[in-house]
Amino acid sequence: MTNRAFLLDLFNMLAVHSHSLGLNEAELDFLSVSLGGDRVDVNDDSSVKAALVLVLEKAGIDSVLTRIHFHCLSYHVILERKGHWKNSAVSVAMGTYTAAKFACDTPTIIPTNHELRFLGTEIKPVVSEEVGDYMLHISPVLVCKRPLKTVGLGDSISATGLLYTIRTQ
Repeated sequence: MTNRAFLLDLFNMLAVHSHSLGLNEAELDFLSVSLGGDRVDVNDDSSVKAALVLVLEKAGIDSVLTRIHFHCLSYHVILERKGHWKNSAVSVAMGTYTAAKFACDTPTIIPTNHELRFLGTEIKPVVSEEVGDYMLHISPVLVCKRPLKTVGLGDSISATGLLYTIRTQ
């Protein structure tokens, strides 16, 4: 676990200056616990949803932070405050697509190089749902069977997701 006071200071700085935040499973877990929430279990989507909602709620209704792009091995999630972003379903799908290409170091998806990972029983490119004052978009990941590149993968996922999203406020 990281230094809680340092992480809270960092979060408070980001929440007033950043519109969007990209997090992996370790980062979301550290942040959730530091904000007074529960540990995050990526095998339980309700745990991830609760942690993401907690982060945006702790940022506050007037915060410029209105979007989180969470990524783990099996799926990616974008949680956004309603009315602040457009195109997020495409955005989360493009993040998962980028992850698959980047990890295998290929210009396109080669089906024999990947396996589909997902939570639940419904396999769709993106599932979107309302969660209170937020919209949540979740997409399964085509996981590279023999990854060649992993350094910078999380940054590429978040950046690609943000590239395809349009901030409206």
